[in-house]
Amino acid sequence: MEWGCLDTENAGMISTSGKEKKCMNLNAVPGDKVRFVAPPHHQHDLFKAGENAERLLKKGQVYTVKVTHSYDFFTFVELKEFSNKLFYATDFEDAFELLKELRFGFNI
Repeated sequence: MEWGCLDTENAGMISTSGKEKKCMNLNAVPGDKVRFVAPPHHQHDLFKAGENAERLLKKGQVYTVKVTHSYDFFTFVELKEFSNKLFYATDFEDAFELLKELRFGFNI
């Protein structure tokens, strides 16, 4: 099942199943930190972004944004750690949310 994404900072919402979650800032700048939180992808992956994530990334790990690419209904992120590989932006959340949880002991 694929999760949707509610980007509260940029008022963007993507929903494929009716369930929304926070995601990374879709206008992230190079150097921003993001955490991989994606569920498995169960659909044909035309862009290989889901396959890249499942093969290369570790759930819960923090990565560094190199650049984001927005095209119609898709926003991709390229990570500094994996140059020239695309990932779905909806598979990440901003890492500063994690820092708040760890520092203050609650979800924002």
